[in-house]
Amino acid sequence: MGSKIKMFVSDMDGTLLGLDFRISEKNAAAIRSLEQSGIEFVIATGRIYCDAYEICRQSQIYPDIISNNGACIFNSRQEQIYGRWLPTEGLDDIINFMEKHRICYAISTSRSYLIPENWEELLDKESESLKQRGFLVSPAQFTYMREEMLTQVGVEIVPDLGSYFADGNSCYMISVHTFDPEVIRAVGEFISGFDNITALLSTDHTVDIIGRNCSKAAALKYLTQLRHLSRENVASIGDGMNDISMLRESAVAMSPANAANEVRAISEFITGSNTDDAVADAIRYITANY
Repeated sequence: MGSKIKMFVSDMDGTLLGLDFRISEKNAAAIRSLEQSGIEFVIATGRIYCDAYEICRQSQIYPDIISNNGACIFNSRQEQIYGRWLPTEGLDDIINFMEKHRICYAISTSRSYLIPENWEELLDKESESLKQRGFLVSPAQFTYMREEMLTQVGVEIVPDLGSYFADGNSCYMISVHTFDPEVIRAVGEFISGFDNITALLSTDHTVDIIGRNCSKAAALKYLTQLRHLSRENVASIGDGMNDISMLRESAVAMSPANAANEVRAISEFITGSNTDDAVADAIRYITANY
């Protein structure tokens, strides 16, 4: 009897990718072996599509990609098959909130990741503020966040990002980059006042603002229905709070050792950390047990 698992879905940052934001050769080899066995490999990430695609292309992997935390799906032929724009109502208020409180944020489509011209100044001021208030955030953590932003394919520095929506533009997601727990709380409270928009914590330093009907789980459900599959045919792995809905939409939920406690608590199998080829571990588990 063949495996009941027909689709394997992986998060990127903190799961598939190492600290260099790349797929290790061991993970890449495991993915190729998985695909050769007849199980489809799918990416589900908070990154924009063109960035996720380029990371996969460098390892000669061409999966369907759920991007922007579930707002988009692109197939392996680079065709968009699903999209949920961030509702336009209230967007000006959100941007005004970010600008007023001098919060570092980014606006993303499927192919562009737009950051404000003063983004470095904003992060420098936050670093100093956290230090003065006794929060232990190391320079290395800020360096990692800066590299995470700047190395993305599609990143653009925009002189007047605050006027982006005034020109009638749309986006899939707004991302807040901060290590400040008070900023994370304030953004969450502010966004909770909107009926059709929600905020979710993607990493310990990223809050993503998306449409309330968007999630990795909703996009995954759309994709499985397109394949005439069900939840029972899906295995997934992720490390962050934004992965919980996806894991719950899977028959087999897995997480790396570095995952959030809440994520590990709902996982059937916990692999090594993302820096120790977590996805290769997960694939071995699936092929050995399913």
